[in-house]
Amino acid sequence: MDGTWQGAVPGVRIDHVLVDPSWEVLSYQTGGNGLSDHRFVAAELRVLNP
Repeated sequence: MDGTWQGAVPGVRIDHVLVDPSWEVLSYQTGGNGLSDHRFVAAELRVLNP
């Protein structure tokens, strides 16, 4: 995953998605270059035991 903070130290990962073990991560991405000093983090999740 790319760094999410575009500040004084580019490439630093300071934005996270924390997931409980009862969820499965299907995919994730970062994006939004130039919109802010942070890039967004998006994740697609699925609950394992509804």
